[in-house]
Amino acid sequence: MAPKMPERQFRINTQFAEEMADIKTQQLLGSQALGAIITVLDGIVDKLMASKLLSEHDSLVQDYFTAIGELKRVGLKMDPPVDPNAKVYQVKCPNCQAIINAEPEVPVERCDWCGHVFSDF
Repeated sequence: MAPKMPERQFRINTQFAEEMADIKTQQLLGSQALGAIITVLDGIVDKLMASKLLSEHDSLVQDYFTAIGELKRVGLKMDPPVDPNAKVYQVKCPNCQAIINAEPEVPVERCDWCGHVFSDF
């Protein structure tokens, strides 16, 4: 006996959601790896240019910075992985009590959960 359409659709939707989550995870890991590599390469290039072993006018250096600039321009986020032991700055919404992750220097304007507008920003 064939499964009912809603059950079958539920399984398809579940499988699709799991595969999308896997793709997003792989994309995040790939962009974090790229970000870590770029951070190291930028440091190496800076040190080589400071010691006059490499010139900013070198075509390879210019190609590197052009390529990285283009990736950033089209929106590729290349943030290196965050330290898993770093303290996460959190704000508690006074309205719904939700915990909101935030940047320490950037005030929270609105609660993502209930829409409460913080007056202290």
